[in-house]
Amino acid sequence: MVIRSAGGDSYVMANYLPVCLVPAVWIWLTSLPEESATSWGNINKKLIESFQATCNQPGNHFDLTRIKQKTDEPL
Repeated sequence: MVIRSAGGDSYVMANYLPVCLVPAVWIWLTSLPEESATSWGNINKKLIESFQATCNQPGNHFDLTRIKQKTDEPL
């Protein structure tokens, strides 16, 4: 994380966190049960579990094999 690499600690990260979150993530974070976020690693894991499926994921090799170049389409 950028804050850690700049020498910031957990206190700095906790203070900066509300500034860098989009509203949906802030709502999710504030709706977590009390004391369920016990560490930065724990928050990271919960965040990924909750939002990973909402992001575009890179395709796999099966997706690539279905791509066909049209005759008039440049490579």
